[in-house]
Amino acid sequence: MPSSSSSSKASWDEMVDLAIHSGKGEKISRTKIYAFINLAGLWLDRKTTLTPLRGVAQDEFHVDVTENEASKQSFKDTVEQRIRDGYVKQDKQSFLFTKKGKEYYDKSYEE
Repeated sequence: MPSSSSSSKASWDEMVDLAIHSGKGEKISRTKIYAFINLAGLWLDRKTTLTPLRGVAQDEFHVDVTENEASKQSFKDTVEQRIRDGYVKQDKQSFLFTKKGKEYYDKSYEE
């Protein structure tokens, strides 16, 4: 579920969900997920995360997954939890939503 904290940063759950959703039902590679998080403006406020790529401006919330070991570990932990929860399926180094994950995404982000 999207974080309900007052923080303006998107949670790792939100960033991973939005990146996987960008695959439009197809598998999306770990590299493409990293690029999506790094380039799509997901470090901005929640309104921006729901419409990434609009008015993207880099600021202090920038997350560069490829350059930071802590970010890589957060990504890995998030994906592993999404898999355990049954929302995401892994195929080698690519990921996609399960039926349960698609339903969760639609309920959580499309309302």
